[in-house]
Amino acid sequence: MPKGKVERLIPKRLQTVSNMIKDGVKVRAHCSTCNLTLVVDLQLLQSHHGSEFSLIGKRGKCRRLGCEGSTVFLAEGHGRYEPL
Repeated sequence: MPKGKVERLIPKRLQTVSNMIKDGVKVRAHCSTCNLTLVVDLQLLQSHHGSEFSLIGKRGKCRRLGCEGSTVFLAEGHGRYEPL
């Protein structure tokens, strides 16, 4: 590992969509451009991408009409929502 780089440890419950569904993890998508926050439907993601799909490090297109921003995915943990 390069000097100064810290490796993130991702809990198993957040590694795949199926694990998040099984553990009841709530996920949101937040756009920093327009400040829109939406609830993510994990069942829908699983049906489209499969049970081993991961949101870690992924960004999505903002769903607000006219916004060109992108969203980060946030998972509920430790009493707040944290980036995946």
